[in-house]
Amino acid sequence: MQAMGDLIVETQGQIERLSITEQRFKSPATDADRLFSGAIMGRVLRVAEEAGSLSDEALGHYDFERRGHKGHS
Repeated sequence: MQAMGDLIVETQGQIERLSITEQRFKSPATDADRLFSGAIMGRVLRVAEEAGSLSDEALGHYDFERRGHKGHS
């Protein structure tokens, strides 16, 4: 769980330091923007996959909803 939190914080910091806006993320105009957008999506998928394997107790502790993840409803 700590590794996921660290990855999220690291990614948020990189987005801020590199001034990646929603527009740059959604419509990358340069190779660097495309590379960064792909890396962010990889991290999002990694966190979502790891969150899907957490117990209901752990998810409840962190106020994380499983709905919509890995076919849960």
